[in-house]
Amino acid sequence: MAKWPNQLDALLDSRAVRPATKRAGVHLDFVFRWRHRFLERVKDDQPDRLAGIVEADKMFLIES
Repeated sequence: MAKWPNQLDALLDSRAVRPATKRAGVHLDFVFRWRHRFLERVKDDQPDRLAGIVEADKMFLIES
């Protein structure tokens, strides 16, 4: 479990699986499995309403 914080940091930094593997010093399969397990757990963790500071921004897409 000592390598789990490195894996979590890589996930929070939006690192790809291979760089996360090198950072955590574990096998590629480990990073892939744990990433999907974590994302599966948090996908339904949505608040009923927003609180505090909420920011929104515009995004322009060029379309031909």
